[in-house]
Amino acid sequence: MAAYAMLGGMPSYLEQFNPNKSLRENALTTILPPNTYLSQEPDWLLLKDLRSDVICGSILHAVAKEERKPSDIARAIGKNSAQDITQQLSTLQELGLLIREVPVTERRKARSRNSLYYLADNYLDFWHRFVDGARSLVAQDMGEQVWDRTIEPAFDKYVSRPIFERACRDYLWRALRAGVLPADLNISEVGTWWGAGDREIDVVALDNQGEVCAAGSCKWTNSPMDIREYQALQKDLTLAGLDREDQFHFLFARSGFTTRLQEFASQQKPKRLFLITMEALYAV
Repeated sequence: MAAYAMLGGMPSYLEQFNPNKSLRENALTTILPPNTYLSQEPDWLLLKDLRSDVICGSILHAVAKEERKPSDIARAIGKNSAQDITQQLSTLQELGLLIREVPVTERRKARSRNSLYYLADNYLDFWHRFVDGARSLVAQDMGEQVWDRTIEPAFDKYVSRPIFERACRDYLWRALRAGVLPADLNISEVGTWWGAGDREIDVVALDNQGEVCAAGSCKWTNSPMDIREYQALQKDLTLAGLDREDQFHFLFARSGFTTRLQEFASQQKPKRLFLITMEALYAV
């Protein structure tokens, strides 16, 4: 998952990494030295596709630095309002470099102003987040300092959101295709949700009627997920007005689940809480 957060699924990127070495060792030999394929790839992409508009590069950098709303992106690059970058945002989406997300409950609306932007390519996102601002150090062959001081302290948070959460949402589609989801769980859309009070729900699935049929929480932490996380998910669903009596719930955890939570899930009848470990995430 951490390697996926850095490189995404591009075969030519993955081929640069040695699976027998750690992420740090791979980064120090392929990303953080000057004049390597991976260190030059982001600049090549921008030169190839965006020669005529330098604003696009600034937008990508701002989004990678977690400026998600159009108005915030505009301010971050020195523009007055979101209207000043409408054309560039559209261009970047058409090129497949940016993803526009809205709460899954608003996807069926003709228009939604509640939008957030993310880089579509994991490696481009990683490079802009951690490497672009350290070009001078990379040029001086000081990649170890970039990794140890800049990347490593923030890397788990970076993997957690949005990479791990996105992978957990993808799991529902794969599980649906594999036929391992409950027969009465009818999914037509999968996404995320956010609303008033900075409340967020990591995984939200809708049925054919647009009702929330499943929801989930994702934790990329070193400690097992406890029943408190399940209770927090239920509370958020209730406050958001998205809870339903027959809803299914999924918890995704990097480090597994406490015994108390496992026992609670096993005692449910009918079973509506599913605990997805990393092994289970990759099993379908």
